[in-house]
Amino acid sequence: MPRAFNSREETAIRDSLRKSGRDLFCRNGLAGTTIDALARAAGIAKGSFYKFYSSKEVLYFDLLEDANEALRQPLLKVEAETHRDRAWLTAQFRILMQKSLEEPLIRNLTDAATMQALYRRIPSARLKAHEQKDQLFLDELIKNWSPSENRPDRDEIAARLTMAVMVALQPQFFGEHLHGLALDAAIASLVDGLYPGLN
Repeated sequence: MPRAFNSREETAIRDSLRKSGRDLFCRNGLAGTTIDALARAAGIAKGSFYKFYSSKEVLYFDLLEDANEALRQPLLKVEAETHRDRAWLTAQFRILMQKSLEEPLIRNLTDAATMQALYRRIPSARLKAHEQKDQLFLDELIKNWSPSENRPDRDEIAARLTMAVMVALQPQFFGEHLHGLALDAAIASLVDGLYPGLN
């Protein structure tokens, strides 16, 4: 039976699991990372892992949400009115897509087995909470960038953003030359959908 930890030990172990989990998931993917390896890297017994996470997929999902949050924040922090133009917004989306491609936790989502494992092992309440976070992000994005008299439908922006992310994460599908063009087109569609009158 796993031993009890005091609150300071629990915090340190959780931090260690997150750090070592990120390293292992980025190096080996979700399927290639075992709970044994995660526990060993954090210096705990395998049984103790379950005091912190119900599965390795839940740990992966926690880390994935952190990565998503960090990537999205610049879009919600408009520094000055002068930055609210098409070129600035387009540049921010390009940065977001490039960083998404460079983030292994996000890039791994193009693997069907990883997506299936996450949907199978993440509790439905947790998935629902994630969906609500996504909706709040989209609402804030629309509020920041779309004129109040002409705001787009949230689902339309969700679809355009998802399309841009999927294009960004599939360079091998398009080939080097077409990938850049396809990504530019997807980002332009997203900017147009958010604020067609932006100039």
